[in-house]
Amino acid sequence: MNDSDVNSLVGKTDYKMSEVKGRAFVKIKDNISFMQVYSMCESKNEIEYTKAIEKLVSDINSLYPDEKAPSIPVLPEELTDENFAEFVENAYTKKDIYLGLNKSEVLPSGMMRNDTPFLILGEAKKGKTNVLRLILNQLLEKFADDAKLYLFDSKEMELFSYRADKHVNYYGEDNAGEFVSEFENIVTERENKLKEALLNDGSESPKQIAYRFSPVYLLVDELSDFAKYFDGSDYEDDVPDLIKRGSGVCVTMIFTANSAKVNSYDDIAKTIIHTTEGLMLGEQGALSTFPLESFKAAPKFPDGLLWHNGNYERIRVPKVIN
Repeated sequence: MNDSDVNSLVGKTDYKMSEVKGRAFVKIKDNISFMQVYSMCESKNEIEYTKAIEKLVSDINSLYPDEKAPSIPVLPEELTDENFAEFVENAYTKKDIYLGLNKSEVLPSGMMRNDTPFLILGEAKKGKTNVLRLILNQLLEKFADDAKLYLFDSKEMELFSYRADKHVNYYGEDNAGEFVSEFENIVTERENKLKEALLNDGSESPKQIAYRFSPVYLLVDELSDFAKYFDGSDYEDDVPDLIKRGSGVCVTMIFTANSAKVNSYDDIAKTIIHTTEGLMLGEQGALSTFPLESFKAAPKFPDGLLWHNGNYERIRVPKVIN
């Protein structure tokens, strides 16, 4: 750089910039020093430099044939559930459900069973049902014999194909009432089991104890449809209370919601949209479920913000192709 650049970027100094290639100024607080930058290989141009680097890497690899240096993390051009599974196999951090790749570290991230209720929020056509498919496929692949899985489909019935799976208890508008009585029995049984465990051993928290109970999952595609299934029925007042009670005994409840369709005054919706756990796919509209600092921070497809206790990380969400 020339002298005028030195004054504007570094400030006043008695040092003069040298003509030696790679020479630079370093300023830390008020201290200014010289620095010399070296290249890894000698070369006359960029082509020679690239070839020399390739030879250097090859020489290093031949010296250590049984060791492999960690590669620089790079997001795949297209992330699907198939290549995402390869990342999950080598995951360092254990999660019960994986939802995508952390964009900065390119490591799989997701949620635990007790991160409930969990809300997948965004506008229409942002991939909410796609994420539910990703979750369903993971759960069914490693389904435990003592686990239970309840699936509420939207009115569009985009998840109808899962009805044929023997592990899935499939519900819609026609049989929503049947779900309430069975879910009431499950929640009550877990509450009694938790009370008994707390009386016998007070060294663990209720959340820790309930996490060891057999897994129970409630997956709901479209919160507004789910609320309408019970609107005006004998169960309308029971469902919000069941959701609250289920959260307390580690029933994993995952809801998708179109941010433009959620009725925030509905008792069922109010129970869900006040959660601190979720995945944000796009803008949340008039809702203030997740505390974003600005509209610009909202994710762009196919990315999402994975929220946990008021903090988020940016993830790349895989596309389910099967």
